[in-house]
Amino acid sequence: MPNVDAHVIGFQCPKCGHDLQETIRHLKAQRRLVCGDCGVGINFDTEKLAQATAALQEALETVPNEITIKFFREASGLTPTNSPMNTAIPGT
Repeated sequence: MPNVDAHVIGFQCPKCGHDLQETIRHLKAQRRLVCGDCGVGINFDTEKLAQATAALQEALETVPNEITIKFFREASGLTPTNSPMNTAIPGT
């Protein structure tokens, strides 16, 4: 399963609107990020971020590695030759 902390998230500086990107791991470790354009400090609630990423990681671990798809035929009596999808439209 992929590690959520390695994912990059994007957001904008609240002061200048500059697009910022950082890994979740880095944001959890820092508490504060500085915008490279305007220099404003951006604080993060690392506790909430840690809780959210833990919940996301737990949810990802429940997703099966493989999904099986089974096909079936309806017992409608339609065959490929009398199916409404293959019926000519009068006047065409």
